[in-house]
Amino acid sequence: MTTDTLSAWLTQVKLPTCNFLQELMSCTLNWIMEEEVATLIGARPHERRSQRSNQRNGYRKRGWKTCVGYLELLIPKLRKGSYFPQFLTRRRLVEETLLGVVREAWVPGVSTRSMKRLAEALGTPNLSRSQVSRICRELDQRVQEFRQRPIEGDWMFLWLDATYLKIRRDGHVQSVAVLIALGVDLEGRREVLGLEVVSGESRQSWSEFLRSLQHRGLKPVRLIISDEHEGLKAAIAAVMPSRRQRCRVHFMRNVLAHVPRSDQARVAELIRSAFRTDEPETPANPAPSEANRPSESPCRWQQVAAQYSQVSETMIQAQNDVLAYQQFPLAWQNQLHSTNPIERLNREIKRRTDSVGVFPDVGSILRLVGTLLLQ
Repeated sequence: MTTDTLSAWLTQVKLPTCNFLQELMSCTLNWIMEEEVATLIGARPHERRSQRSNQRNGYRKRGWKTCVGYLELLIPKLRKGSYFPQFLTRRRLVEETLLGVVREAWVPGVSTRSMKRLAEALGTPNLSRSQVSRICRELDQRVQEFRQRPIEGDWMFLWLDATYLKIRRDGHVQSVAVLIALGVDLEGRREVLGLEVVSGESRQSWSEFLRSLQHRGLKPVRLIISDEHEGLKAAIAAVMPSRRQRCRVHFMRNVLAHVPRSDQARVAELIRSAFRTDEPETPANPAPSEANRPSESPCRWQQVAAQYSQVSETMIQAQNDVLAYQQFPLAWQNQLHSTNPIERLNREIKRRTDSVGVFPDVGSILRLVGTLLLQ
């Protein structure tokens, strides 16, 4: 896709305003200015070269209101003379071109050609191939630092799930799994703790993913919430043996799949009644203690299971995993009984990646998804 085609498309489609694109545009513009000044004075910051013709003298801040929000720019200052980026003199046209090329560069994998075209669109046609490659490496480094950062503090709950994207490999389109770990700390703050792209979900891939979280500093958690994937279950038991909550929503779907359609509404209501508790509500953020934990309801669960023989055995076998969330205060239970929090994140990833279709390589997936999760 050419820059002209992208610009024409952008005039017809309303792009979502998001911090993700704001930061990408700000960083890209600042890097472009750094490279342009380095070319102008013949040296990079703190570099001693005989070709140097001038010295830097700090920065001045400049705001730029664009279609994706307010951008903070740092314009380099010079000891002799002045520097002002050309792209600020051609605002609207450059803004649309910039947004198009930034999207193009980040979606199919930042290429030297894409960044070179971006620099030319901004009036900086003299960037060398090595300078463009350095910009691309800096873009990737931010995502890499995010993925490898130390995991500090205590984390109470951990959601684990995978979403699938398509990649072109050896001339064929294949699906790859994007593994994600979402944690909640003692203060209720959520944060994406891990991201990895693997060929598929298996015990080995999940085990390696969990070990990487431990090596980065993740301590044992109180509860892990996941679906019933056998490879994931085995990896949790072997690597991170914490209490596991089986997603209640997935459990209901699995059970009802074995029930005749005419009976599904009645059986679903029976199972939902087994989840209900008559315990009084606790404060919004109670301290986890035995005193304010509602007890499990095994008797009620077994009574409901006995009323429909086709699901009785399934319910009894799943009882401990499906009711694990009831060991925690009522105020927390709506968040703990399913994988909904991480699935909302997966839906956002799908929304951002649907326009790509097939990614050219794993690096381009990590770049786009990593930048989104960094936000």
